Amino acid sequence: MSEISIIDYGLNNLKSVKKVFEEVGRDVDIVTHGSEISDPAAIILPGIGTFGDGMAELRDREFVEPINAHVAAGKPMLGICLGMQLLFTGSYEIEYNTGLDLLSGNVVRFAAADEVDNERYKVPQVGWNEIHPSEASGRPWTDTLLEQVDSGADVYFVHSLYPEPENPEDILAVSEYGNQTFPAVVQQGSVVGTQFHPEKSGTVGITIINSFCDQFGI
Repeated sequence: MSEISIIDYGLNNLKSVKKVFEEVGRDVDIVTHGSEISDPAAIILPGIGTFGDGMAELRDREFVEPINAHVAAGKPMLGICLGMQLLFTGSYEIEYNTGLDLLSGNVVRFAAADEVDNERYKVPQVGWNEIHPSEASGRPWTDTLLEQVDSGADVYFVHSLYPEPENPEDILAVSEYGNQTFPAVVQQGSVVGTQFHPEKSGTVGITIINSFCDQFGI
């Protein structure tokens, strides 16, 4: 049994995600159907694409039930970018679509460019941006995947939407774009999400992945 299962549902950047876990010395495999998930130590849900398509693929490939069972057992799950958004109740991306509902809240769009007084503002946000502790939750980064990261660290984003958790205490870190503060990292128990791509975030991203594994003893 591989320690970590990375879910392939057709909307992923799998090679770089697999590589970053291997760089921190963890055994990983890529699973393409729910029947291939066999009690892993952690599940990783990457994602690039639209929310509705992502959920359709997860259902078609019968991933939803084993994901729910894994989380119900208290085992860690990490969602990355679209994968983070899929952890939530639903999304207003195109039309409303329901998600995995592991975290309460909905995914919303950034403001349109003509609504923001900044000539450099464009949607999607593509590039490096800082993350900071969440004032809304006041949660320290001690004993989390951000434990070894400084406030103000730069990480790499590619997104047009972001989640709005019902419970502000689920927010570990925030970032700001176009005068809009949004969750960059969320965690409730063993369910964790990063809106940015740690696998594309250089040494900071490697540190975050290693700390995620250490936090849960993987």
